Amino acid sequence: MKAKYPIIALLLSFQTAVAQNGIQLSLSSGVANASSKGKDNLIGNGYHLQTDVFVPFYGKSWNPNGKEHSFALGIFLGGNFTSVKNIPSNNSDVSTKYNAYNTPIAVESKMSRSNSNSYSGFAGIQAAFGFGRFHISPSINAGYLSFKQEGSVQTGTASINGEQQQKDLVKREAQKVQGLIFKPQLRAGYKLKDNIAVFAGFALVTGPEIQHTTQYLVPEGGFKENNTYEISQLAKGTWESSVQTSRYAITEVNIGLSVALGKKRTKKGANAASASYAAGKSMAPEARPGNPIGGIIVKGGKNPGGNSINVVSDENGQITFDVATAGDYMLQLSAPDQTAGRSISEKGVKRSEVAEMARPGTPIGGIVVKGGKNPGGNNINIISNSNGEIFLPDLETGSYRLTLVTPANEGKNPKDSKKKTRKKVTEGATPGLKDVMKTQV
Repeated sequence: MKAKYPIIALLLSFQTAVAQNGIQLSLSSGVANASSKGKDNLIGNGYHLQTDVFVPFYGKSWNPNGKEHSFALGIFLGGNFTSVKNIPSNNSDVSTKYNAYNTPIAVESKMSRSNSNSYSGFAGIQAAFGFGRFHISPSINAGYLSFKQEGSVQTGTASINGEQQQKDLVKREAQKVQGLIFKPQLRAGYKLKDNIAVFAGFALVTGPEIQHTTQYLVPEGGFKENNTYEISQLAKGTWESSVQTSRYAITEVNIGLSVALGKKRTKKGANAASASYAAGKSMAPEARPGNPIGGIIVKGGKNPGGNSINVVSDENGQITFDVATAGDYMLQLSAPDQTAGRSISEKGVKRSEVAEMARPGTPIGGIVVKGGKNPGGNNINIISNSNGEIFLPDLETGSYRLTLVTPANEGKNPKDSKKKTRKKVTEGATPGLKDVMKTQV
């Protein structure tokens, strides 16, 4: 039985992390630069394509100075295709090594393909640090790669008795390697919308060792100091091979797009709101989402420290206030001075319930705040956090009208049993709302 608790805690943590951050699908592309050792072995620069998914299993968010910060940790899975150019062999070096008496030898290179390709899959751990709309995501990954370097041939051509004769002089064999890779990665991004972001990334990919085998034609009688031979010596030459080793090493720089699936737009406590949280009226457990909330105290002003705003929402859930100085504003929503629900003197109210009544001034989270400039503005749509705060950036001077309403009930049928509905609403509420609800017996 004890073993179930860690599993349940892990599942709850996973559910919370997915709700806050979503499962993020990403597609990116960019340059792939080979190492200097790779270029010595004719592996050039190219491009890469990558698709990946981030599945968070832990998430946390907080709101210092009204700006949302977040942290998430999760599993990172991806696949990558990389194509790099095959650097042509140096023909001038070969032509100086093979000369014939009385006739010049022209050297040219032939490659089976212009590019060499690799495919890889990987998995690892990624952290995501959010600062408002900006985020930074480092990850450490390991995986498996398959890479094939295409081969090439350098051929010498000479005119003998008026006819063009050809002879292969140097052969570089195609190499196919498979093995483990290590891939640290860093991304920095910006949210265009709540669930869509663009990013730039950087990664270092280190893979298996590659053995580069090169065969050289040895003229009959061996190489000479002056590198000049009879045509018959070249015709009767034999092959010798040499092997050089390097390691698969690619630096990736890319840009991409990510989409968060399953991310909830409502913040913590949003499902706790109902029609008349603290208005001093009776509360029906089946209050519908979108109903205005009257009687909520709204205080605040210019951020930080301003206190020029002190209003109470009317029966239509509306408040109006003036902005004399443009800038960032912070408002806090709290319970009214009189608790909602039945009076303690009413029949059926036990004295043990008095302690559960909402205290005046308790911050209320999970209230949807909509509106904008008065009249007709609608560019504001935000939910109060667990501290009852809403942050309104870059307000212009003028009059503003906001409406306080209940949030969505996340698809639950309001006609379900009252006991289940009451339990759900109460458990999800922030402290002020939870206490207010307990008085609605």
